[in-house]
Amino acid sequence: MPEEIQRALKLSPQESGFRLYRLSISFIMDAPVDSIVHNRKKILAAVAKINLSNRNAIYYEIEALYAKRLMRLQDAKYFILKALNSVDVPQKQLLRLLTQLAYVNTDLEDYSGALESYKMIEKLLVGAKDIKERISNYVDEADLYTKAALFNESINSLNRALNLIHNQKGASVPILLYVNMAEAYFYLGNRDSLQYYTDKALQSPKKTFHHAIALHHFKYMELLLKKDPAAIDEIKVLISEPKDRNDLGTYLLLAKTYYEFDQTANAKKIAFKMLATGDLRNHKYLCSKLYKLLGDIYHKENNPELSSLYYKKSIEQTSLHIEKQLNSENMLVSLKYYDLKDKYLIAEKDLKVRKKYLVLLSVIAPMIIIILFLLYKSLQIRKKFNELRFNKLNEEISMMNSHEVRRYLANILGIITIIQISENKFEAYQEVERALCDSAENLDTSIKSIADKLNDKTLFTS
Repeated sequence: MPEEIQRALKLSPQESGFRLYRLSISFIMDAPVDSIVHNRKKILAAVAKINLSNRNAIYYEIEALYAKRLMRLQDAKYFILKALNSVDVPQKQLLRLLTQLAYVNTDLEDYSGALESYKMIEKLLVGAKDIKERISNYVDEADLYTKAALFNESINSLNRALNLIHNQKGASVPILLYVNMAEAYFYLGNRDSLQYYTDKALQSPKKTFHHAIALHHFKYMELLLKKDPAAIDEIKVLISEPKDRNDLGTYLLLAKTYYEFDQTANAKKIAFKMLATGDLRNHKYLCSKLYKLLGDIYHKENNPELSSLYYKKSIEQTSLHIEKQLNSENMLVSLKYYDLKDKYLIAEKDLKVRKKYLVLLSVIAPMIIIILFLLYKSLQIRKKFNELRFNKLNEEISMMNSHEVRRYLANILGIITIIQISENKFEAYQEVERALCDSAENLDTSIKSIADKLNDKTLFTS
């Protein structure tokens, strides 16, 4: 690296700054963790020697990359904002910083903040002759939607990128576009489309490091849809590759894959290790997924007590995440809240039933009349329990009703706001019409279904 730094410092100040930024990608973001502390010091010392008006912005940008590499996401966001507030930030660097801010906000589960950055980039690139950056922005936006489990929206963003490419002669399709398209169809369970975009990517003439990483992505997705445990090895290869930036998502995927192939001990090890990470505890959405996975694991291991415990923790994290998104008027809340709650209630009911059987077995030795008496009392207690449980669940569902209704109402209000502030309201309405209709229909369905549940006691009796 010292030779590369010396060559960079011999260039013009502007070229030197950009070259040092590129070196920080190679020797901080893509380098082994044990070497990045030394590399950071060397690069920042070189930045200090540049006579450039945006030197501070470059300094903060490199610090942000270093913090993100170490998963210190709040620090990374702090340095990006410091860079954005620096003087004389050229547009090229401004686009880089906004993109990095979107990446960090996505990892912090601030999806509305990330989407705002991508929309700002889109406005800055309007009318640009070179469409590469616009295409890249749509691909990044699609990745955000995929992480928010909005797979159809992800496909829509990628189709916009494809339209740009098809309208410009000689433009090539970046392999990451095919990877993201394949991933969206993978989560939708569409094997034919997955295979189609895999084939398109493999036909790509450019053999970059993205191509090698993409091969492993395609392979594990194909193997998972085929229920082949060899998918585990493909995912492990991605984890060992520092150039694959989705560390948290890949580790979660590995844990889920271990679970799918009944390697529950390995799945638990990863889940507990991730939950023990200090910075990760603030990621409510990711924590809810990890707790749900643990609930699924213990359910598979026939342990209803721990299964119930972790489903409950998942519900709590989901509730906190929803509250956070509602407070920020985020339109990307698309969580299976009731699915988690039902799994928790099933596990809890399983636990209650098992405990009652243990009580009966412990008194089976005495006279038959005593057994019958206990059974009679058990039925009375069960009846009272069901009544109390109904009242408790009635209150819980009423509370969640307010969350559900507020969620879809917040979506509708957010969409209306976007239309109101848009320069072309008709075009903006066309883009969000489907989302607006979906939110309205979901709001109507939620109100009707919750009302039915509140009036149906048979759901809680046996």
